[in-house]
Amino acid sequence: MNRSPSAVLFSLGLLIFAFGCQKVQQQGADNIPAPQYSLTADQTHNKFSRAIAPVLKVPSGAVVEVQTKEATDGQLNVNSTSADVPNVKFDPIHPLTGPVYVEGAEPGDILAVKLLKIEVGDWGWAGIFPGFGFLADEFKDPYLKTVALGKDAKVAHFSDKINIP
Repeated sequence: MNRSPSAVLFSLGLLIFAFGCQKVQQQGADNIPAPQYSLTADQTHNKFSRAIAPVLKVPSGAVVEVQTKEATDGQLNVNSTSADVPNVKFDPIHPLTGPVYVEGAEPGDILAVKLLKIEVGDWGWAGIFPGFGFLADEFKDPYLKTVALGKDAKVAHFSDKINIP
């Protein structure tokens, strides 16, 4: 599989800037360590840049709880429709919580980050943005589908014939 240098750098950047890492043995949901640090969803930016100052400094091995925002940074909500898609502004898209400075990490280091637990929000969406994405020329009209989620839900009910685990 060919990977572009920008995709590799993006992936590496995600690992480096995401949040502190934790060495953990195989654990069940009941024995996840309590977070030592917390980041709220209002501590965001949307670009990888060394010019963005860290909002948190942690030692290697720290457990960090991170809250995130929806991908349009709140421009879409559970009541949004396909008519709202053309109004989405791309400047604030892809909010990233952080950045986090990991003590002892140096440029070029690769940090291991373990996701100990993921809690989904109450809803999610899938959409088509005309002129954007891999199949931009194939889909001319905007489309938006919101789905109910929740931490106890086992599936997202996309339609009468589609349930997504």
